[in-house]
Amino acid sequence: MLSARASQRGAMSLLLVAWCAGLLLAGATVTQGMAVVATDERAQSLADAAAHAAAVELIGDPRRDEISLLVQGDAAACAFAGEPPGDGGSRGVDPLCDGALAAARAVVTLSPEAGLVELIVHADGRDQAVGTGAGRLSVLAQVVLPRHLALAGRLCGREFPRGGALCWAQAWSEARRT
Repeated sequence: MLSARASQRGAMSLLLVAWCAGLLLAGATVTQGMAVVATDERAQSLADAAAHAAAVELIGDPRRDEISLLVQGDAAACAFAGEPPGDGGSRGVDPLCDGALAAARAVVTLSPEAGLVELIVHADGRDQAVGTGAGRLSVLAQVVLPRHLALAGRLCGREFPRGGALCWAQAWSEARRT
């Protein structure tokens, strides 16, 4: 039969093991939280860079007025959507907007796992009065990055959007000419 002292030592050992397990779980949770924040910041930086690269390309484009009139008449003419990471197509984008799309892609491909999901060149709302003619352009960019979370690795696939916000950091950015 166990003495009272031995059973107290056993209970203390169990409490110590539970406490250590709690510390390990808390540490893993904090580490995963830091990974989420870091990936979100990288995605936002890439979205900012992609939108601004496309805007700079448009500013220097000698056909900028044509592009402005094109997107005023057809909002979807320079709207590119649906490029998961690794896909290189440019479905549905007017050839006038190829330079802006190429500039945004060039920036996003600096991070091999990132994907340019959407790029929209649109007329700036400040210039959309009747009879205005060519005006300023704005660029919206959406970028995604995989989060690589150790605790959710089996839920996440390599294809966006499998796993949703848990597995992918998504960020939007807009660049406007003032």
